[in-house]
Amino acid sequence: MKGLKLQNGRAALLYGPLLYGLNPDRNPLAPGTDLRAIALDPKSVAGPLPDETIRPNGTAFRLKGWSAGRDVNQPADLELTLSEFVDPDSTEVYFRLADMNFAMSDELLGTTNLMGTK
Repeated sequence: MKGLKLQNGRAALLYGPLLYGLNPDRNPLAPGTDLRAIALDPKSVAGPLPDETIRPNGTAFRLKGWSAGRDVNQPADLELTLSEFVDPDSTEVYFRLADMNFAMSDELLGTTNLMGTK
């Protein structure tokens, strides 16, 4: 499966024109974790928060999630920081969501994205 079909039913975090990614080095993940298998809790999104680790006046989001295979009806076991995609070690990931009702359609690509609220 390639391209848009691979993103079907998944979401990316966007805030205005910025895309946020996951830097594995900044997050408590087991080695070899499949980032696409992580489910995010959209109710837990906090941000944008000041984050100057990547650039002056940069931002990040913090949120909770579930490891691969973990039941989303159980408490989240991950606390994640998503940084601006300009982070050289960041990975663009379309995540699974615990509740896709929080996603908004991406009008440009026809995919689904989780949008940060202003």
